[in-house]
Amino acid sequence: MTRKQAETIIYDILTSQGYRLTAREKAFLRGVSKGSFIRTRQQALRNIRRALHTLLLLSYLGIMRLPDYSWFFQLSEAVEERDVETLRKMLNELAEAVR
Repeated sequence: MTRKQAETIIYDILTSQGYRLTAREKAFLRGVSKGSFIRTRQQALRNIRRALHTLLLLSYLGIMRLPDYSWFFQLSEAVEERDVETLRKMLNELAEAVR
């Protein structure tokens, strides 16, 4: 997932929980067109699904143990609690670890 995709998902999640914003308004917040926002969101969701399927497959094959990835559950909690700072910190750490 690219940084733009991560930002788009965060905007989408944070603005959909408790706030009613249109795709155009969310795009405006990100500084992109509505079409770009929607395409980026679709790409991010597709990448998330693929990544989760990969994690489950690797776990099933015994190549990787899921409990080693407790950060995933922490990230999920940060999204639920709308903790933007924790989300930003964790995503930056993840991006640096992947490089």
